Amino acid sequence: MDSLLEKCQRLREYAEFIEEIRQKLQEGLDLDHAVEEAMKYCMECGILVDILSKCRMEVRSMLLEEYDEKAEREYLRKEAIEEGRKEGLEKGFKEGIERGIKQGIEQGIEQSTKLLIKNVLDSTHSISQTALLLKLPKEEIEKTARECGLHTNDI
Repeated sequence: MDSLLEKCQRLREYAEFIEEIRQKLQEGLDLDHAVEEAMKYCMECGILVDILSKCRMEVRSMLLEEYDEKAEREYLRKEAIEEGRKEGLEKGFKEGIERGIKQGIEQGIEQSTKLLIKNVLDSTHSISQTALLLKLPKEEIEKTARECGLHTNDI
């Protein structure tokens, strides 16, 4: 890039002008004053004199509008990120609730089934009879009996 600046005086002067604006901004001037001060400095130093003397207001307006466009784009970008984050949270929350409800129902059914098996086993004391009455696999009755520590005639 430096060799390009060395070969093209106009580009080099433009880079100096922009650097002067940046320095004025770093010194604490607002954009409007930074552009104005940079224009004065550059004209005094022979930088972009032909353009700045003929088209001063156009250059100033262009720089201020460009800055506003950049600020607006950044604002819109941040706003879009925030909106996407909110949508993601809402979707995640909704999906979490749906999964939680489904999981809760499954656990409730599992607990109710175990309680039913336990109660019937307490009455029948028989895995085979309990499986027949509840129309469940014998293995499920045996597993529940073991988990509950129940003693049956079949075990």
